[in-house]
Amino acid sequence: MKKLIFFLLVPLLVISQDSWVEIEFQFDDYAEEVSWGFYSSTDTISIDTGFYESEQPNAYQFIELNSGDYTFQLMDSFGDGLSWPQDGWCLVSNACQDTLFFAEGDYGMGLIESLTIAPCAPPEPAVIDCMDENATNYNPDADVNDQSLCEYPPCEGWGEPFVDQVCDGGQALLYWNWEASDNPNCNVIQITYSGENTNSYNFDVNIDNGIWGVYTGNGQMPPNWEEEYSFQAMFADSTMSDTLFHTPYPCTQGCTDDDAPNYNPWATVADGSCGGQACDA
Repeated sequence: MKKLIFFLLVPLLVISQDSWVEIEFQFDDYAEEVSWGFYSSTDTISIDTGFYESEQPNAYQFIELNSGDYTFQLMDSFGDGLSWPQDGWCLVSNACQDTLFFAEGDYGMGLIESLTIAPCAPPEPAVIDCMDENATNYNPDADVNDQSLCEYPPCEGWGEPFVDQVCDGGQALLYWNWEASDNPNCNVIQITYSGENTNSYNFDVNIDNGIWGVYTGNGQMPPNWEEEYSFQAMFADSTMSDTLFHTPYPCTQGCTDDDAPNYNPWATVADGSCGGQACDA
């Protein structure tokens, strides 16, 4: 009988926590620099979190706890907060007290703030899933987006690519353009580039806007300079694009004013060298 009474009393000794908080992040492009800590004044809770992935877009954590006094510490290892190239934010809140802590943009190396957490009945557990409508596993019933859970269809290519050229002094600057996609699997992660007389190079990139520029030629190209260049992209799902070819025109510097005595009919870039007007005979 004594054993039976002991087992009946055990559940009564379990103390449930009477409150909770959720911690949400919208990162800039440097999530790996962010860390935070959440501590109670009685040492009943101590959480240190960091080690987010580079370019991770967001994060979420739900913490059950007892009501009372706490300290929240938000740190940035670089010292510019959530501010580059766009502002991010950090929010600590619950349904009963709404915002308990909020920081946005450049908060420097860190912030430390005291929080008083009131009793608050825990909500139904949040559904954390992919909320990107472009994903194949988009969940419209999710409460919190976790981009790492999203799955996307294979990349189907890049539409109709084309090349724009400008002359930067005597050197050609080529802009390779293609149709940007909402599918992250179509982000370009590597470019293989070479010329007939130029070694092949691999460039590790992360391009989602459909444009990549590269200087071509040595900057002192003669009027008869001609070299074909090739361009091939690897997409984020490891598929490869078609190989594109383009032959730029030479960026020959000189006088482009056909009324000037030193007019250069082969010049494509005016270099300010034109002399005075020729005299009529």
